[in-house]
Amino acid sequence: MAAFGRVGVGKSSLLNALLGEPAFATDVAHGCTRRRQGIAWQQAIAGLGRVELVDTPGIDEVDAPGRARLAARVALAADLVLLVLDGDLSRVEAEALAVLLGSGKPLLLVLNRCDCWPKDERAALLNSIRRRLPPEARSLELLTVAAARTGLGCWPTAGCAARPARRRSNPCAGAC
Repeated sequence: MAAFGRVGVGKSSLLNALLGEPAFATDVAHGCTRRRQGIAWQQAIAGLGRVELVDTPGIDEVDAPGRARLAARVALAADLVLLVLDGDLSRVEAEALAVLLGSGKPLLLVLNRCDCWPKDERAALLNSIRRRLPPEARSLELLTVAAARTGLGCWPTAGCAARPARRRSNPCAGAC
């Protein structure tokens, strides 16, 4: 299962949340992931002997087209791709989505950092993402997660106020 998306959307944080430990490097500086990294997931899934979580570099890093090509190769070789977003669907993400859809890969859309928007703004964002999807992608499930809850929200203009972080054993459990 490969996490795929723009630089800085929280691909590594999402995989760490699934693992329940900080196995994939994260940093406030974008572009922390520079190569493919895979770690066996200990989560038992019926019918599967082994699941590997795979982190990829961002697909839109400045001066790093080689990393974008690597990320695309890894995603196209995966059995399941998590296309991770952190806001409305961008042109780069739409182009990547078209390539993934053309490959026939099973795909989940994941909106990370869903705790950054109040409920009404989150609903509007989800509707906007769905409207921007190509017709062949409109049946895809769009999951909302907060992979690395800070408790601080993200953008003051979005109405997120500082609040105590809730500790959860699995930050991806449940939707925002």
